[in-house]
Amino acid sequence: LSPRSVPAVCTGTDMKLLRPSSPESHYETLRHLYQGCQVVQGNLELTYLPPDADTAFLK
Repeated sequence: LSPRSVPAVCTGTDMKLLRPSSPESHYETLRHLYQGCQVVQGNLELTYLPPDADTAFLK
């Protein structure tokens, strides 16, 4: 029997369109929540990011 790989599961967010108090910490929070994540349970909300935000952590 080969071991089954278990995907990295992350909890989604439910902020809707609430504006974050700090754009810098908002980006870091999103990066921390979703980096390495393979399955999101709930909503994957990417709001209020600057146009040049590095979203490579979502790959």
